[in-house]
Amino acid sequence: MSAFNTASLPLPAGPLVSYTRIRFNNEAGEGVRLTVRHDNSDCNFAELNAPLVAALQDEPARSAFVAAAPPVRRFMDDLGATRMRFIPYPLVIDRNEFDRMAEAACALLEAQTAMIREFLRSGPPERLLAEFGLPAAIAPFVNWEQLDSVEQVFARVDVLPTPSGYQFCEFNVDSSISGFEFHDCYQVMGEALDIPWLADTPRPEEQIADVVIKAFHQGSFDRVVVCDWSSRIGVGYFGFELLTETLRRRLPDVPVELVYHADYPQRWLDPSAGKRTLVYRGFMHEDMDDDYDFITRLVGSGASVINLFEAEIRTHKRWMAMFWEERFASLLPAGVRDMVTRYVPHTVSVTPENRDRLLADRAEYVFKFGHSSGGHDVMLGADHDADTIAARLAERGPDGWLAQRRVQLAECRFAPEAGAEPEPHHVVLGLYVLGGECSGMNIRADRGSAVVNIHQSAASGWAIPMDADERRRLIERVQAIGPTARERH
Repeated sequence: MSAFNTASLPLPAGPLVSYTRIRFNNEAGEGVRLTVRHDNSDCNFAELNAPLVAALQDEPARSAFVAAAPPVRRFMDDLGATRMRFIPYPLVIDRNEFDRMAEAACALLEAQTAMIREFLRSGPPERLLAEFGLPAAIAPFVNWEQLDSVEQVFARVDVLPTPSGYQFCEFNVDSSISGFEFHDCYQVMGEALDIPWLADTPRPEEQIADVVIKAFHQGSFDRVVVCDWSSRIGVGYFGFELLTETLRRRLPDVPVELVYHADYPQRWLDPSAGKRTLVYRGFMHEDMDDDYDFITRLVGSGASVINLFEAEIRTHKRWMAMFWEERFASLLPAGVRDMVTRYVPHTVSVTPENRDRLLADRAEYVFKFGHSSGGHDVMLGADHDADTIAARLAERGPDGWLAQRRVQLAECRFAPEAGAEPEPHHVVLGLYVLGGECSGMNIRADRGSAVVNIHQSAASGWAIPMDADERRRLIERVQAIGPTARERH
């Protein structure tokens, strides 16, 4: 597989987008610092993108984008993402809306940390595992200190575009999250077209690398290891090649290795080497199929692991209900509670007391299992009868299920593939918070199912934050594409 040289991607001068930096403020009680560039916002994602899509579909731009698709496909295939589909052009999101969502996402992650802190203050730490239905067996693999900080939090907030704004439907918090690689895919496309739409925006891999490099310099390490699970080899999705390549470039004098667990060198598991090894965990808890054997040996070696399974607590879907429950919401500042009201659809834990009412009103809800991922164990109440949902709830036990108020989605029209006509899509956006920074949004889109899942039929893309002037200049740039643009390919 050909390596991607992240240092060899010069972009033309004249960036279209100026980056807004968002960072956590870790000083207790001071919340989040945010630089917001205010302008007239447009909060309807579908309407916002309609003029851009119209320009992209006109000739000669349409043919130019058809010609720019093969380099992106080759780039993805070289990285092993052979099963992943990409939207044939990037979309945009209003910068002011993006900034507000980024502020809210950071604040809610800080709020989550404050609520965890209360749990840890009021009882043994293992109580947290019971609260989220997690097995006691993972207790040795939880870094309790990291739960008191957001410094090493890697999150993707799943965002639903509605006719009147945006709603956060899930928080996915884990070092194994992916999808941000599409930032690089559209950088490749932009270079092919000579349109610098991602100029002056940081790569998400650089943001993750910032966290890893800080941890490296805080310890006494000889090597950095990016570790994935061996069953992930050849599955057809992005792995960690881009992050590994970025770390190698940023740490030129340090051995940086991408290793799958079955090939992890035995010598590094010796305590003398283990204590000098910094590991970035790329595999999920659910990937492990060895009864905790490898992670036991890895932690036992003394290796420092960025993101152990404290992430299983942070990523649980029950948080969406806890933000609404008074016993937890009362811990939050008024401004954060306002953010919950604005961005989080009303969510409740399914209990024996409310189960029958929720089933009767099922058309108004989406039912989700707290530990689910990848679109599994998500049911639209309107698509099932009460008995079917009740049976699913009983399969895993009612305590692990959430019911989230269903919101009206704004279907967005764009081409499903290069050269095709626009079609309506159900869209889920992914707002990444990586080491406290945000830089654009992943798009997952499906023409059929409202439960959007890249492991089934969804395509992925990237939404670039732009204000009205930047969007106008981008449309003008697209309209200025001449016939020679496609001849270059």
